[in-house]
Amino acid sequence: RTHHGLACDMLSQENREIYLSLEEKEVEGLHPTAAGDVRLSLVPYEEVKLEEADSQYADWSKISFPIMIRTWKAGDRMKPLGMSGSKKISDILNDLKVSPAKKSGMLVLADSKGIFSLKGYRISDKVKLAKDSTRVLKIVYEGI
Repeated sequence: RTHHGLACDMLSQENREIYLSLEEKEVEGLHPTAAGDVRLSLVPYEEVKLEEADSQYADWSKISFPIMIRTWKAGDRMKPLGMSGSKKISDILNDLKVSPAKKSGMLVLADSKGIFSLKGYRISDKVKLAKDSTRVLKIVYEGI
C-alpha cells in the first residue's frame, strides 16, 4: 500500500492488528490507522513544548529505523521515562485504568530496539530528550 506516495507495509488480521513500517525518509506526516491517526514531525529542540498534553517527544538520534506503528500485543514491554527497568504494556494500561475497549486497539511506536511510545500515555526512557538533543521527533496521536 502507498501512503502520501510512500511505500508502507500494512497488515490487518482478525485481531485488528495494525502494522505500518516507516523508513527514515517516510516518517514525517499524518499516518492514518484504524485505531486513530499518528502525526509525526521533525522539530528542532528549541520548538519542544513539554506542556502540550497531546504531544510526545523523542530524540531523533536515539531512534533505530524503521519505525513501526502497530497495535500492542501480549508480552510487549517498554521502559517508561524515569523507570530503571522495563514494564509490560498490559501492566502500564492496567495501572492507568484504561478500559478494555480502549486497550484492544492501543497503538505503540517501536523501532528495531523496541517500543518507545505508547499512544497518548508514555514515552520510553531510551528516547528521552537531553540538553544535547538537536533533532526531535514530535508524536501526536489524533482520534484518541
